[in-house]
Amino acid sequence: MSNQYTIGENEQIQPEFQKRIDDCDLHKYENVLHYKYKSCQSILTIQISPIDENIQNQKEIYYIFDCPGEDALLHWLVECFIFYPIFLKLKLEYPTIKILTKNTKRYVRNLFNFVNINDEIKYNIESPNNICFFSPIISLNDLHKNRELFVKYVKLYIDDVNIRLSTTVLENNKILLLPRNSKDNYKANERIIPGIQLLEDKIIDMGGVVLNTYDINNISLQFAIIKHSDIIIMDYGSSFFFNTLFVKNKTIIVLDNYRYSSDQINNFYSMKHLYELINEKNKVIIVTTTDCISNCGVF
Repeated sequence: MSNQYTIGENEQIQPEFQKRIDDCDLHKYENVLHYKYKSCQSILTIQISPIDENIQNQKEIYYIFDCPGEDALLHWLVECFIFYPIFLKLKLEYPTIKILTKNTKRYVRNLFNFVNINDEIKYNIESPNNICFFSPIISLNDLHKNRELFVKYVKLYIDDVNIRLSTTVLENNKILLLPRNSKDNYKANERIIPGIQLLEDKIIDMGGVVLNTYDINNISLQFAIIKHSDIIIMDYGSSFFFNTLFVKNKTIIVLDNYRYSSDQINNFYSMKHLYELINEKNKVIIVTTTDCISNCGVF
């Protein structure tokens, strides 16, 4: 019969299930059969098989890149991907370690490529004879104990992005529109942006650039184009945070037709922190698409 463990952000990790790397207490479990994060809560349930002393073959080693926010881009980025420096340090001790994630979205491989991590990605546990490492449990929706860790690793990610972009040379662009993708979005957040085609036409008429990030399929190029644009326009949500966390001295026009920004920024510590990181380095203007069409020439 299997054993089940449920752990939360505020719980002390039992020593036998703890692996400390720098300031991170990783969750380390052997013989994992199944794991599941509670949606938008800092809770992880792990099911493990009884230890079979007769198993002598080498264990599969996995680092889990999954999170309470499932495959929503911003959640995945800051709830688990930001700990990739820990994965790299763990790899020194476990050279055969594999990335394990249930997230099959295209951006997963692209983000790992961006930070020069080309390790094998697995989407299922292939053997119960394993060791699984889980990052500190973080949820944007109820971040409490791990706030300092969240702030630190978000900053490390931002610094690393800027270092990697420091040698890029592109012609400067006055105005850039990043339309909301119709593919690879988190299904629960699907929405239509009214007036977006009119806005695209206006940006092109002004000599600006409209960039479909899904089609270019290259985060290095995507970030470089953003870095070399003076005015950046995108929908509120993951697109806003993902594409502007690292920029400075820009005018950022955020399309918030559904009035999500005020509620999230005011009610969640994590979202407020991310917004302030962007706002303190840039001029952020939150408008509807209609207002943007009417006034984008004067921003």
